[in-house]
Amino acid sequence: MADSRIDGFAAEVIYGDRGAVVVVLGEVDLVTGSAFRAALDDALDGSVRVEVDLRDTLFMDSCGVAALLAVHRRLGQAHEALVLRDPSPEVRLLLDVSGVALASETTIGFRT
Repeated sequence: MADSRIDGFAAEVIYGDRGAVVVVLGEVDLVTGSAFRAALDDALDGSVRVEVDLRDTLFMDSCGVAALLAVHRRLGQAHEALVLRDPSPEVRLLLDVSGVALASETTIGFRT
């Protein structure tokens, strides 16, 4: 398990049978973006599926979207290789407006 913490932000990586889960708390922005990317990179080490739990992510800017898109590309854009779980309303709005996600009830899978 890897853990990145910066002033109200945390990204914890939990490894399991179905891949890695990155649990994100706080805001993903210019200040915390590098820690978010580092957590995603840790999750990618040896994992072919990454789930990102965004239920406690209060805000995300283009740094976070760019990091997610980079992971999506690295995973080969396979269906459900990158799953965004329970995004907060603020993050869901960003993803919808940016046009990078296809929303469902609780999971967002990136368009291929």
